[in-house]
Amino acid sequence: MEHISEILKRALRRNPLQLEHPSSGPVSESSCPVCGGIEWVYLNVSMEHPDFGKPVPCRCIPTMPGQRYLELYWPKFAKAQCEDFGAAKQQMLREIILTERSLYLWGLNGHGKTHFLCALFRELCKESHDVILWGAMELIDKIKEQMAWEYQEILERCFTVKHLCIDDLGRGYLTAYVGDRLLRIVEERYHRNLPTYVTTNFSPPELAEHLNKGDNVDGNAIVSRLTDKRICRVVEYLDHDWRA
Repeated sequence: MEHISEILKRALRRNPLQLEHPSSGPVSESSCPVCGGIEWVYLNVSMEHPDFGKPVPCRCIPTMPGQRYLELYWPKFAKAQCEDFGAAKQQMLREIILTERSLYLWGLNGHGKTHFLCALFRELCKESHDVILWGAMELIDKIKEQMAWEYQEILERCFTVKHLCIDDLGRGYLTAYVGDRLLRIVEERYHRNLPTYVTTNFSPPELAEHLNKGDNVDGNAIVSRLTDKRICRVVEYLDHDWRA
């Protein structure tokens, strides 16, 4: 009797589930050529791979319309909007959008930095579909996955997307590989003059010091490019602790 592994391998050869590049334009819930709008796929990997046979989120997730993305993956902030803030912060948010400068927003936990970033993300989505929002830990996980699978699209999207938002930068320990890829993302966007919007608990010197504790990570280079005052607005975000 033929072993089940041979049957599965033959089936995969007949009907491979290898992911293909999504279209470059905005992706709606039903138009993704990879998942057909169901938002989950199976990877064409060997049976020895830990994700063989497991559904994983489709790569169209970060490129789906902003409101849908927030509702699915950031539901607490799905209705974040400019009007949630006082006059000074509303003005800052609008100026960031108008000038298309990068943003380095730092401050204590619980003071509303993520809320502000999600409101900025929603406003940017009204102007452009070319916007991505990542949690820093999620982005690190994706970079680690691409190392295992030789999967480069996450990096390419981060290099070229018009607006890149990264929340809570500085969380987690960076390996040499992840640190190098993070530096590449920052460098590519710096040289292409594409705005990057970052929130973190660390001031620029503190973040550089923190990242330097990683495995051969050049935190100084990362932070220097992120906070170049010619192209970036560095803001200490002051508010009360909303979680208290």
